[in-house]
Amino acid sequence: MKKLMLIVIMTFFLGVPALANDYGLPESAPWDRGDADSTYQHWQFSSVTSNAPESDPNANPYGEPTFEFEVPTNWGWNPAMPGPDGPNVTAWTLQTESGTGTIILHVPNNPETNLIKYIYLQMTSTKAPSSVTPVGGGGGGPYTGGTWSTGVPSWQEQNGWYTYNWGLTIEPNPEFEDIVITVPWGTSIDQIVVDSICITPEPVTMGLLAIGGLTLLTRNRRRRT
Repeated sequence: MKKLMLIVIMTFFLGVPALANDYGLPESAPWDRGDADSTYQHWQFSSVTSNAPESDPNANPYGEPTFEFEVPTNWGWNPAMPGPDGPNVTAWTLQTESGTGTIILHVPNNPETNLIKYIYLQMTSTKAPSSVTPVGGGGGGPYTGGTWSTGVPSWQEQNGWYTYNWGLTIEPNPEFEDIVITVPWGTSIDQIVVDSICITPEPVTMGLLAIGGLTLLTRNRRRRT
């Protein structure tokens, strides 16, 4: 099947608006939205604009995030379906009876070498994705992906919609990551929200770790003598 690649480049804004179905960061997240070195991205699928999903304000000081759709010819807009908040909405839908579709979110990062990259992803859709995989890129690899607990994996909206979420990590933090989302046939999407941060241990913490290691080494030497 012939596929076309559709790229939506988001316009950069400093403000972070309140959004419907955006539940914000969970209590288990090691950062708050708006912290230094954090990023915020939001894609809203709410209206037909040049045959592409509509992009909304975001806050990423390291570059412009991009939304990349691997689009079979049967991806398209569903112009009037019951939405997650009740009224009818226009939603981007994989209009097939079999197969999958792939979404790739490209997120620039803090270029400095840090210990770990934390990612919190929310997606409001009619079906759960088959897989969500963060792939690190740029210098400093190889990279190792992982997860962290968000507490509640999904929230039920109206009319068969859900807002799913994932806590993801990449070690060490990459210059950028591509978050690859695979969705099953018949999936309609209302929005995708991505929060992230690159974390480096504080100097005090590193000093305590060093002191702890030195103390342990001294104790081991005493035991041997």
